[in-house]
Amino acid sequence: AVGGRCGGWLVASLANASWTVVNQVRSGKPTQRVCYRPLAVFDMNGDGTPEIVLRFIEDDGAWWGEAVLKRSAAGRWTEVAGSPGGSTA
Repeated sequence: AVGGRCGGWLVASLANASWTVVNQVRSGKPTQRVCYRPLAVFDMNGDGTPEIVLRFIEDDGAWWGEAVLKRSAAGRWTEVAGSPGGSTA
């Protein structure tokens, strides 16, 4: 499962009827709000492991973009690609 919120995102795994957070990232400066929303989870490159696409919104909606997360062999999720984003101004 993947979840987003203002200030970061997390990936959790369900095993033996119990959820465990496997990766959690907090981002943004204290004066800057960055909110994340999951858009899609699918295997983008055909390697058998799904990637995660997140939308992030900064500065209370004035700027947005997308990020792609990939899982490493060690099980860590990291950002491997992103869009140049855009502005709502």
